[in-house]
Amino acid sequence: NTVAARYLSVAQTRNIIITTDVPANLTVGAYDEHIAFITEQLLDNAVKFSPDNSPVTIQATRAGKFVKLSIADQGPGLSETAQTKLFEPFSRGTDNLTFNNEGIGIGLYNTKLLVDSLGGSIKLYSNKPHGLVAEVKLPARAIQQPSTSTMYQPAIN
Repeated sequence: NTVAARYLSVAQTRNIIITTDVPANLTVGAYDEHIAFITEQLLDNAVKFSPDNSPVTIQATRAGKFVKLSIADQGPGLSETAQTKLFEPFSRGTDNLTFNNEGIGIGLYNTKLLVDSLGGSIKLYSNKPHGLVAEVKLPARAIQQPSTSTMYQPAIN
């Protein structure tokens, strides 16, 4: 809820509607702080590069032995080459639009390092006709008892 609250005021100012579809029964083998960091980095980029009056969608599903978290925006998108370079340190894409925004290009690099260390994967792909989807897969954890390491669920509808 803390991560979502940080972006709610920015999103509301620009009339960006953040919707979530995250089932309560999804759990991953990671600390809440790790999930929050990953979500924050991806949500920050989605909101930052989305045009006013557009949606940002957060969705999580079970995919075999993994939980898949996807954050989709309607921003300008990037070429496939630029998408892969965004995981390199200090990379900010090749679009002139990306240079009008804050950042030094280490958010996605650090996110990838964390996702890799958790045994997961991260990729970006086009959200045609425009925009970008960031997809993270992390190892799922079976629910055996109530746990504090659950999938982050923003309280935004």
